[in-house]
Amino acid sequence: MRKMKGGVAIALICVLLMSVMMMSFSANATEEKAFILGDADGDGEVSVIDATLIQKHLAQVTAIAENNLDAADADHDYVLSVIDAVIIQKWLAKYYVAYPIHASVTKSFLDKLFPKPVDPTEPATEETVPPTELPTDEPTEEPTEPPTEEPTEAPTDPPTEPPTDPPTEPPTETPTEPFKTLKGVDTSWANGDIDLNKVKAAGFDFVMIRCGYGDDLTYQDDSQFESTVKKAEKIGMPWGTYLYSYALNLTEAQSEVAHVKRLLKNKKPTLPVAFDMEDADGYKQRHGFPSNTLLVNICKTFLSGVQSAGYYPILYTNLDYMKNKLNDNSLLNNYDIWYAQWNSECEYPGRADRLGMWQYGGEVNFLESNSISGVGTIDKNFMYKDYPSIIKRGGYNNWAASGYAASGCVDEAQDGFTNIVSYSAIDDIDPDGEELVAASGAVEEISCIAGIPLDQINVHSPEYEPVYE
Repeated sequence: MRKMKGGVAIALICVLLMSVMMMSFSANATEEKAFILGDADGDGEVSVIDATLIQKHLAQVTAIAENNLDAADADHDYVLSVIDAVIIQKWLAKYYVAYPIHASVTKSFLDKLFPKPVDPTEPATEETVPPTELPTDEPTEEPTEPPTEEPTEAPTDPPTEPPTDPPTEPPTETPTEPFKTLKGVDTSWANGDIDLNKVKAAGFDFVMIRCGYGDDLTYQDDSQFESTVKKAEKIGMPWGTYLYSYALNLTEAQSEVAHVKRLLKNKKPTLPVAFDMEDADGYKQRHGFPSNTLLVNICKTFLSGVQSAGYYPILYTNLDYMKNKLNDNSLLNNYDIWYAQWNSECEYPGRADRLGMWQYGGEVNFLESNSISGVGTIDKNFMYKDYPSIIKRGGYNNWAASGYAASGCVDEAQDGFTNIVSYSAIDDIDPDGEELVAASGAVEEISCIAGIPLDQINVHSPEYEPVYE
């Protein structure tokens, strides 16, 4: 009997032990796996490699492991997007982000912090708190090198308004012939000694070349500008240029105008001169971000400044800046826009006739590969206007000096016309074939028809020998 009681006791103990083990096993089986938020590659750390991996995943260059997708979804909105890469980049740059990047978390923990958005097709059963809103624009180019010294100190009271009499705005009319949209690239020192022959062979027909950044200081010239210009001209590829702005006031913006004028002297680009207004490397944020009004006036100062010097200006900016910082019709409606949005479609918010170019991809490209064989990763663009014809016929970008006559009637002489007084006729439109004669002396006015090549003009002047192309 004792043996039986002892056996029963042992059996009861075994059952209890098995129950405890089963409960423990069940708990372990249902315990959620923790992960480090932002650790897209699963190496236990959050770094720029994770942000890059997300971008490559989106561009279908490589794939994030399925068990790391929750960690890569930095904003926990159940959609992997470029915003997740931006959040990681901001966190690495020590900017405030609303998400616990680099923390060990579980999915249920994040669900409590950031509930899943309610499906609008189903009635909500309880009120939910939407995720914190984040900026929707992504970086538009690789950060440019910051100045090695602070920009020239501005006067105590820098001007706050742009020039009061801005020059006439560039023409908005399109050529009579339908213009076929072209594809092109933009380059800087970051692209190194670029092979434009490979760019052209890949189907890209133009290039925008960075000439420099910031104030008019020679060490802030782009180290690849001169050589890339020569390469473009050698293969007959239309080129334009852009300057990355660090201006915090109008005095610095005027210095940036001088910077461009110095580098474009004796050069004849057939595409616009662009003002790159963004803050890709956080310089403006670190040094006191200008007010929206001041930002608009900085843009106007540069654009009107290069225009009054005879160049065709264009403003490079993105969706966030157009909606939230530069939303001023006196700026956006008076100059062409080079619009940056790395997206599958162009969501340009401005006046349609002012959209000149769209930068549709860079490191992230939703339309095609982000690189060109033999060249590497590169920014890609569409051009919607026939800028070579507009610029040459309008006499912009030093084309009035040689090669094309100036457009319309002007109040003072263009460079290179110092001894030409007036034009009386044009050979190719005069039915009598009257010879075009220009007298010598100081010029007060030029009357001509836009786009008439100078080699069709017989210029008589003892003091001036024109150079024809």
